[in-house]
Amino acid sequence: MPAVKSTLFNVIVQKDGSWFVTRCIDNSVASQGKTIEEALDNLKKAIELYYEDEPYCNLPVPALLTSMEVSQRGSHRKLKNSSTPARTVIRPTYNEIACGTLRSDPGTSRN
Repeated sequence: MPAVKSTLFNVIVQKDGSWFVTRCIDNSVASQGKTIEEALDNLKKAIELYYEDEPYCNLPVPALLTSMEVSQRGSHRKLKNSSTPARTVIRPTYNEIACGTLRSDPGTSRN
C-alpha cells in the first residue's frame, strides 16, 4: 500500500456568534463548527474533498500570520482627480459611511 502524503495548510479560526469559522488561506476552503475542534475537523474533511481528485501541488509554504493596529482618522478629506477636475471625492469618517464606499460631492456631476 503506498504511503499517504500529508501537507501543512495555513488556517484562520474566528468566532462568529456561537460558531467557530475556519478558513484555509491557501485555497479559500471554509467550514464551521460549534467548537474549535469541530470546526477544524470539518475544515480538514472539506480540504480532503477539495483535493480528492488531484494531488496537493503548488501550495505555498507555511505563512506567518500576525496582527497590526491601524488607527482611524476622524476627518474628511477632499480628493480631486486631476484628469477630471469637476469630480471631487469625499473620504468620510467611519461612522458616516461603511468602509470601502465612496460618495460624490453633492455639487458635482456624476461622470
